[in-house]
Amino acid sequence: RKLEKQPALRVAKRCCHDSGQHRKIQNKAIKIRDEAIVGLMFSEKVTHEELCALKMKDIDFDRSSIAVGKNTKRLNRELLKRVFDYWMYGRPHLIRKNKHDYFFVTKKGNKLQNKYNADIRAKASRNPHSAILE
Repeated sequence: RKLEKQPALRVAKRCCHDSGQHRKIQNKAIKIRDEAIVGLMFSEKVTHEELCALKMKDIDFDRSSIAVGKNTKRLNRELLKRVFDYWMYGRPHLIRKNKHDYFFVTKKGNKLQNKYNADIRAKASRNPHSAILE
């Protein structure tokens, strides 16, 4: 009866957490997020501040573009796939109970801050040609 009163997502998270899968899923979501961020930073020259301010409405998957500041940047297929994968598979596992429109979020579901981007950029600068970050 307890399970019937809880939303399905909570039950699923609790089951994943109990089996140790929740941490693995969250780490994979962060990895997907980091790949999208590094791609936008290096390929499209998007700044830390622009990434932190990026909202859901700024992404247009139909036109393969993002609105950054006053500019609209067209994304190549590989980068569009990374951004789409984060939106589809990474972000839902990170956003949790937070209800905001920011595209990139921390592992606790809060708005991404500049300090997280600096950490991601540091990882990428060690191996800028790697598509997968450690």
